[in-house]
Amino acid sequence: SKPHQTDDKRGIDCIGPEIEGWTRSCYTYRTNDDFNETEVLGVGPVIDKNALQQFYHLFDEALKGASLVTMSGSWPRGTPDDGYALLIESARQQNIPVVMDSAGKQFARGFEARPSAIHLNKKETAQFTGVQNIRGMLLKLADKVDVAAVTDGKRGLYLMHGHQILHGHLSLENIHGAVGSGDALTAGLCVSMYHGYDDVATTRLAVACGAANCLHEEIGMFYKKDVEKFSDKVIVEDIKMKMP
Repeated sequence: SKPHQTDDKRGIDCIGPEIEGWTRSCYTYRTNDDFNETEVLGVGPVIDKNALQQFYHLFDEALKGASLVTMSGSWPRGTPDDGYALLIESARQQNIPVVMDSAGKQFARGFEARPSAIHLNKKETAQFTGVQNIRGMLLKLADKVDVAAVTDGKRGLYLMHGHQILHGHLSLENIHGAVGSGDALTAGLCVSMYHGYDDVATTRLAVACGAANCLHEEIGMFYKKDVEKFSDKVIVEDIKMKMP
């Protein structure tokens, strides 16, 4: 990308160093049978040390006006395994909370830097913790992160804050596709943290955002009216004492 761009249509300010190589491309193919979503994920360009240092510098500059930072996805080739960890350290020095939604080595190293909140799906959490049941996974994370959000597809969201675990879920009809719902749920989690919502309200908003993404063919796109419609319909249960 260019060093500084603004998407006037959406009001999104984009920053980052300009690099050689093609931008990463990802494609989602849909069919009408049981295998209705196939993703083809490009690897993207190789990042050299100079561009990486520029990125770190621009990140530090952006922190000066930030209230909260989200870190999502994988890192491109040529970058170190501690990329997220370094960014989290920088944010923590400015007392800015970080929500990390990633997996693999970048997540593991970033988790050691103690972000404020994390989002993983159940499979990713099982691989990371070595535990198979939701309650066990979350209890293993309890002393290392303030908020942990673990999603389990149609079964919904398990949100841990302190030693409370809430389960939020919502039944949907006419689902167009779930790709991007995890990102939408993370967005709801971040908005809740920014506004200081309680755990029940946070669970409702996060689940409603993830569900709203399923209603339209656009990936990672949802509408405020759908979120508002779903929020009150999300079923929230305290499952800490119920699960084995």
